[in-house]
Amino acid sequence: SSATQTIQYAGASSGAVSGAWGTKFLAAGQTVVIGTAANIAAGSGTFATVSSVTNRNTVVFTASITTVTGDLVVLGGAATVSNIAGANEMEGVLAAMITTGTYQNVNVATYPQFAGNVDSNSGVFRTLTEDLMQKGIDDAYENGGGQIDLILAQISMRREYIKMLAGDKRYAGAVLIGGATNVDKLKFNDTIPIKFCRNFPYYKMAFLDKATWTIMPMGDVFWMDKDGSVLQRVIGGDGYEALLCYYANLFCDLPKANALLSDISVSTLPLS
Repeated sequence: SSATQTIQYAGASSGAVSGAWGTKFLAAGQTVVIGTAANIAAGSGTFATVSSVTNRNTVVFTASITTVTGDLVVLGGAATVSNIAGANEMEGVLAAMITTGTYQNVNVATYPQFAGNVDSNSGVFRTLTEDLMQKGIDDAYENGGGQIDLILAQISMRREYIKMLAGDKRYAGAVLIGGATNVDKLKFNDTIPIKFCRNFPYYKMAFLDKATWTIMPMGDVFWMDKDGSVLQRVIGGDGYEALLCYYANLFCDLPKANALLSDISVSTLPLS
């Protein structure tokens, strides 16, 4: 039991799970819910408020809390689990990139044609190569007829991609020809754009056929007015607040036309 807690991050020195975020999305003043997946789902997780973030794997809470190895940390602040952020956010791209479990209530082990193409290395890191990237593109086409037109990865992967291109650089006087000349407009084989996002998991690279992805909305964006009024008085304060609602989810109708490359090593990660 302690106010100072260690959170797994993507670094071998802490034996972290591949792709773990650590304290990346924690900040002073945040309310979080901590516990096992079952505790959180049942609404019996521990609510805690962040006092400060020490580094990428150490956080200090305003009060002492009891945790065990393997507990999860999710954004909180709500009185019931149904209102916790993690229970209401859209699914991400990786939700469809699985070979076991369920996606959109379909058991992909029972119906493997609905599973994504996942190229992992059993947790052993390997260097990013053009051959691995091309394999992801080929797997999507061969197994699902996918035409990859977008590649996603975390920002740290951009450095690995640029290093991979180092051998392709050619110099003519002071002019750089070939290789990585504009890191904001990188393309694989000069045709498929690569977007590097700070929110994408570490050590992974996704190959997407955009035609297989869509937003499935339940309705238009609207202001909550179930009690007949949009504006609600702020309890204990001089003001009013309103709730803007949008019910939708990201959906892939053919995961087999996409691919995920995992267990790719990166030389440096953020310090916090």
